[in-house]
Amino acid sequence: MYNPFWRLYIYKQVKSLIEEKLGKSVSDDYVWDLFKRHKWTKKVPRQSHPQ
Repeated sequence: MYNPFWRLYIYKQVKSLIEEKLGKSVSDDYVWDLFKRHKWTKKVPRQSHPQ
């Protein structure tokens, strides 16, 4: 069932938004820790169909 409140958060976009808001660059670990804290998972589509 589709929930209109679900969003797809892309790492690079999240990182750039954080850096813009804070006014300084942040490390990759900072962003991944944020993902873990909010229980967001990394979803990647398969490269090809397994046969």
